[in-house]
Amino acid sequence: MTQENRSDSVVVVHTGVSVSLRSFSLDPVSINPDFLRYNDIVGADWKIEGPVTVEPRLTRVAYDNGVVITATRNRVTFAQTGQLLDLDNFVGSAMAMRYISSVALRLGYEAVAIAPRGFIRIPPISQGESSTILERLRRRLPFAAELPRVQARVSYNLAGRGITLYVGEAVNEAAGAVSMLRFSAHIHHNVPESGPSEQTDFVRSVVESWREDLADFDRLAIQFYHESFKGG
Repeated sequence: MTQENRSDSVVVVHTGVSVSLRSFSLDPVSINPDFLRYNDIVGADWKIEGPVTVEPRLTRVAYDNGVVITATRNRVTFAQTGQLLDLDNFVGSAMAMRYISSVALRLGYEAVAIAPRGFIRIPPISQGESSTILERLRRRLPFAAELPRVQARVSYNLAGRGITLYVGEAVNEAAGAVSMLRFSAHIHHNVPESGPSEQTDFVRSVVESWREDLADFDRLAIQFYHESFKGG
């Protein structure tokens, strides 16, 4: 079932979630399709989609179920996308956990990030009703007879965690109206300085609790939605 977060009839529809592990040193070439399959990080029946990139600076492997795995010299990311992502079938966290087990304590970790994406549909707005804060700015900032695209960035610095929320609008050009607010977030966890075993345990705990970060993303998106209609 497609997962949605509802609050007072406002619905967050999820379209993607990624889990990123930042390491001190990483060899992208080692994270290739054979490594991924041999260590059961990906399913044996998954089919690769599109070209595979395996280079010293970048590895990218995409599968036909919406999973994309990328690796650079200091980061590996397990992402899954879909027009309506079924969170019950989200495999990014499980892939990250199996990857952590496969590399054991050979790598030190600097940070973990959970990055969700989604949208909230906006019902048709009747004449005289308020529009979103982004739409109001858009209408007030024409240039050379063109209206701009307006985006917002909201950042929170919390104890041991940082959240950055990005907001944009999708415009129905035919109707000349905003049809949805698009949200994405980068939720960053710093790994405490400690021994390899303690760092690995911390990284595992963050990955295992990815739904808690997703819940915060939903709350912030719904809060922004409600607040964006206030004011004139």
